[in-house]
Amino acid sequence: MALDNFLSFVADFKGVAALIAKAALIAPFAGLILNIGPPWPTKTAVPTLTALCEVFVLIYIFQFLAPLSKKRLEKRLRLFFLLLAISFVLYVFLYSFYVVDIPLTNERDVIGFIMRPEIANSALPGQTAGDLLQGYEWDPFGVWEGWTINTMRVSLLLSWILFFVGIAGCMAIFVSLQRKVKKTAPARV
Repeated sequence: MALDNFLSFVADFKGVAALIAKAALIAPFAGLILNIGPPWPTKTAVPTLTALCEVFVLIYIFQFLAPLSKKRLEKRLRLFFLLLAISFVLYVFLYSFYVVDIPLTNERDVIGFIMRPEIANSALPGQTAGDLLQGYEWDPFGVWEGWTINTMRVSLLLSWILFFVGIAGCMAIFVSLQRKVKKTAPARV
C-alpha cells in the first residue's frame, strides 16, 4: 500500500515521542482554554488552522525531508528550532503590545500601531489605549487606522502558526533522525 511508509512514519512519530508529539498537536487547542492565542479570526478558527498547518508540515517533512542524509536533517532541525524560537519571541512581543482586554465582554481584541489623525490630535497626555477604546465603545477601528489593525492581526496569527510549525517541524525531523539511527544501528546478539 502506498501509505504504508507514511503510516509507519506516523507510528514512529507516536512511538519515539508520544507525549511530546501529542502535546505539540494538542497545544494549539490549549491556547483556546488558556486564552493565550490570537483573538483573530476567532477563538476556534485559530487552533484549527494551526493544527492543519502542523499536519501539512508533517506530510511535507515525510515526503521531502525524511530521505535526506543525517547531516542535512540536523541542519533542518536547527532551522526549525530557530523558527520556533524567533516566532515565539515575536508572538509574545506582539501580544503584549497589541492585544488589549475588553472588560465589558471579557474578550480580547487587537489594536493598531497608527492612530487615526483626528484621535491623535485630540488625545490628552497620559491617555492609555484603554481610555481611548472606552470612548469608542471598545472599537479599535474608531481609534487606529484600519490597515494597522489588520496588519497586527495577521502578524499575530502568523507568528502563532509559525511557532507551532516550528514545534511540528522539530518533532518530525527528530523522528526522522531517530529512524535513521535505528536503521544504521548494528544488530545486537
